[in-house]
Amino acid sequence: MSDVSRKVSVIIPVYNAEDYLDDSLGDMLSQTYTDFEVICVNDGSTDNSEVIIENFCRKDDRIRLISQSNCGGGVARNKGYDHSTGDYILFLDADDRFEKQLIEKTVLFMEREKSDVLVFTADEFHYETGIKKPAPWLLQSGYEEYDGNPFHYTTTTVWNKMYRHDYLARNNIRHQDERVTAFSMYFTFFALFYASKIDFLDEVLVHYRSENPRSSMRRHDTSPLDTISVLEAIWNRIKNDEFLMQKREIYFNFAIKNIFERTGWFNSYNSFAEVYEALHRDGFSRIGLTGDCDKYIEDDNWKKLKSEIVNYSLAEYLFLKEKKYKEYGVLTKTVYLLPNKIRQQLSMQNCNIVLYGAGMVGRCYYAQLQSMATVKVVSWVDAKPEDKGFPLLLPEEMKKDSYDYVVIGVEHKRFLSEIKKRLNDIGVAEEKILWELPEKQL
Repeated sequence: MSDVSRKVSVIIPVYNAEDYLDDSLGDMLSQTYTDFEVICVNDGSTDNSEVIIENFCRKDDRIRLISQSNCGGGVARNKGYDHSTGDYILFLDADDRFEKQLIEKTVLFMEREKSDVLVFTADEFHYETGIKKPAPWLLQSGYEEYDGNPFHYTTTTVWNKMYRHDYLARNNIRHQDERVTAFSMYFTFFALFYASKIDFLDEVLVHYRSENPRSSMRRHDTSPLDTISVLEAIWNRIKNDEFLMQKREIYFNFAIKNIFERTGWFNSYNSFAEVYEALHRDGFSRIGLTGDCDKYIEDDNWKKLKSEIVNYSLAEYLFLKEKKYKEYGVLTKTVYLLPNKIRQQLSMQNCNIVLYGAGMVGRCYYAQLQSMATVKVVSWVDAKPEDKGFPLLLPEEMKKDSYDYVVIGVEHKRFLSEIKKRLNDIGVAEEKILWELPEKQL
């Protein structure tokens, strides 16, 4: 390890994280770089989080505990920041896991490059199964030829970045105190927007726990207007700052992308309708997307969608969308659902799958299998793989030792015996073959 001596402050807000603290704080104490402090801000936890942190504090005085009543993640991070003494800042989450060289690699990189902000990458692992998969949106390709817009390469995720402390203080970059689900958006937007020097490190240093039912990221339906509220706060700061207004093109593209992408996260009609009505009424003007902003927006689809929302009521908008989809044939095709019996069997264990069939049933199954946390599709095969437009193999090309089951995606039972015979002929055991009558959804 280098002899560089720069202190790093790691700030971790904690709310009812008793199941994860042994792992996350254990990862901190295993760091190869030793000059750091971990400030845990207990945000009114009602479980044993505070006791667990106190035990860690007794083990190692680099871990500190601050307790407050439940005020939300933004307040907790600000409080930790206000008590920090490091040259560099990391904001991490209590339920994630960290590589032991996280601090060493990031601080040495920033010392060498004199960065204001360093963006590194991470992967995600499922809350229940532990299965890992990449998270490419955190650091997207092309950063080697940086074009000046950080949001072409990363998101406002706060925990895959290291920040120079004096840079944050000089520009008064803090988290919002308001209780909003997107509270890190404001902070990270300005941390990247003000920066003179942003660098990128393409190494996985954090392992993000996805699908955690306690995560604030899962509460968008309960606070659907939060994104508009945060963007309004960002725009109010930009429009009153001559320096920031020079870069407003970056903000306009950031704002419209976040409005529409985050709206797509809703699971309820009421949440979608509430945001639609707000945007239709005055939401776009509140976040600065009026006047000549369209000439700055890169994606014509976003501009068109914005125009539709402004000009049509929600009922008109939904009617026109349905009419359009029917004209394109999207709503007239039958969707085939993976039978519940097969879905339950595959969800009981982590398994590798070969999908047999690339017709309409197979295509529907493929998307559903890909979305299952316990399933990995290792091959997609069909008796006639040509002209399908997919990377298909012949059944004979299956690797016999790399799968647990073969899921057959055909609609009619009359095809089943022929397919089973072909699979048996190449050595596939009967118990590995799964087929049930597909469920139809019109």
